[in-house]
Amino acid sequence: MFKKILINNKNLFIKLMLCTCIVSFTPAFAKRIPEQTDKRIPWMKVKKETTFPQKQMPQASAIKKPVITRQQVVIPEDEKLFKQAFDKLKAGQYQASLHDYQLLLKQYPNSQCIENSHYWIAEGQRLSGHYETALNKYLYILRYYPNSQNAEKSKLRMAQAYGQMGKWTKAKNIYQKIITKQPGSIAAEEAQTRLNFIRLKGYQ
Repeated sequence: MFKKILINNKNLFIKLMLCTCIVSFTPAFAKRIPEQTDKRIPWMKVKKETTFPQKQMPQASAIKKPVITRQQVVIPEDEKLFKQAFDKLKAGQYQASLHDYQLLLKQYPNSQCIENSHYWIAEGQRLSGHYETALNKYLYILRYYPNSQNAEKSKLRMAQAYGQMGKWTKAKNIYQKIITKQPGSIAAEEAQTRLNFIRLKGYQ
């Protein structure tokens, strides 16, 4: 009988303890529940969405495009005249080309095109069959521009002019001098080729 009362009292004691815990726990737990909750899921926190201000894209009309300006290249008058004369020379208009080159020499004596003008005058004279005039102009280049590329070309063209005149001995002598004095150069290679052609043909 005593044991039964003890067991019943024990069960009653446990129930009282549980009720006390629930009562004491509930207010503390309730304080932790946020004001905003999701009705679908009890006690679940609902986070407020963070919104960021959107950048407004400028309209197409408001975008300024960079203005690209091309600087106009001004070609000096002497260079224009030189090109004009050279174009006429390539077209076979030797007299018109000669006129423009001589005009350049007269009007622009300090031009950087002077040396080349002398050379192409000589070439125009040779191509048009005025060999003696061409030879004098080649000699002029050798005298006043001895270390230039035009001087090397003038030697070759002098030999070529002599060959066109039928003076093969003079042509061969010039070619041989170029080969001896400028071994391995482009001028020497051309001179050797032309000299071999003269020997092959047996020109005397």
